[in-house]
Amino acid sequence: MIIPLLGVVEVAGIRAPGVPLFNAQPLSFPRGANVTFELRVKYSTGELIDLTQAGLSLVFAVKQHTNDPVAVLSLGALVLPAKGRGYAEMYLDANTLLCFSPTKYVYDVWVLWPSGEKDSIVPLSPLFLAPGATFD
Repeated sequence: MIIPLLGVVEVAGIRAPGVPLFNAQPLSFPRGANVTFELRVKYSTGELIDLTQAGLSLVFAVKQHTNDPVAVLSLGALVLPAKGRGYAEMYLDANTLLCFSPTKYVYDVWVLWPSGEKDSIVPLSPLFLAPGATFD
């Protein structure tokens, strides 16, 4: 299963046409699915971000509740420069999901800059893990 995601880094209140103001992206997929998140990351100006910068990383974090201080699952991203500027993928395999109950979670996506600063590029959004035909 392939799920597209858009990550947006805010730039001093500048917003290009087609760049969402609030970038929450609800997700739903079945437990037991292999999921590929195709992430495009851009500035709010519309410019795609060079994800090949040394020391830059992307993190997809899943929490049980919005106020939980620690994620129950974190995924790093694989930057794929051959697919173009601003493109990365994250993978979640069916075996990883076996330890999670089919229920509602929340997730967000962060860019960690080489400077040590971080920006939320997908704000806390609902994630529903549905029962899977194979396991539930």
